[in-house]
Amino acid sequence: MHIYKILPILAILLSTTSVQAVLNDPNRPIYPFSEKVFEDLPPYPADLPEIRHLYATQTLQDYDRLTPEYYLQPEFYPWWFDICNKTYTKDPRIHGKFGAGFYPSKADITLQEGTEFILTTLLYTSPGVECYQGTVINLSYNKSKIYVEILEPSKTEVPTYTGDKFFLLLKPTYPKFNKEWVKKFKIRIVALSEGDTTLIVKNEKPPKVIDDYYRELYGNNYTSGNTFFGMTLPAFKASIHILPQDEGQPFVFDTLKNNNFYPYILIALIVIAIIAIACYIHYRKKSKYKKIL
Repeated sequence: MHIYKILPILAILLSTTSVQAVLNDPNRPIYPFSEKVFEDLPPYPADLPEIRHLYATQTLQDYDRLTPEYYLQPEFYPWWFDICNKTYTKDPRIHGKFGAGFYPSKADITLQEGTEFILTTLLYTSPGVECYQGTVINLSYNKSKIYVEILEPSKTEVPTYTGDKFFLLLKPTYPKFNKEWVKKFKIRIVALSEGDTTLIVKNEKPPKVIDDYYRELYGNNYTSGNTFFGMTLPAFKASIHILPQDEGQPFVFDTLKNNNFYPYILIALIVIAIIAIACYIHYRKKSKYKKIL
């Protein structure tokens, strides 16, 4: 066989080997469906089963320390092995247009009055979801007991919307997992007064202007609503117990730190202080000069 006839065959073999090397993930369990389902995800960590067990049994609770190579793996979540083969095989029996949730979906927090806590959970799109999903996140809580703000993720900016609702666009997970299919969800909680209270994270239907924007962009590949986290149960619920503060340590909650103008106020105060010092030095020099005269 002439060399010019062999070269194309070699090229095909080499390109095939190269693709398999990229897709092949030696630590990931073997499935009866294509590895392309995971091709946009980080490599599967060898110690993922151990880390998954520690978090599932609450031996480790600091979800903020989790890095993407762990929480982006579908195998990290307890429901995965019950549904994976039914969802991603050639003829899937479970896939659809909507589905999302939090892991974990509950928390029990004890705080002292005047302290704060950063709560971290994971917001994920359910496996087998074909569509982009639009939702508005709503926080329900007693404002006299706690102050709450979402630190992560940033809300999805929509060019046609100028309101203040916290809108998120969730990415699909079918026919393969998007690299943003899970988002860390971080909430800052400040204990204002003692007692027991709850923080409930719900979702609601986005304003029409947002839905119209994404329906024009994605067509039938976009959906929205206020039921895909669960018809009756909240998506996430935290029970919060606030203890009295220590005597002799009065609690003052500085709202300036939550204001976007805070850096500018700080700069202005620094400038005023510098001017005051300069005036004082000038006055001292002037007084000293008069004494000499």
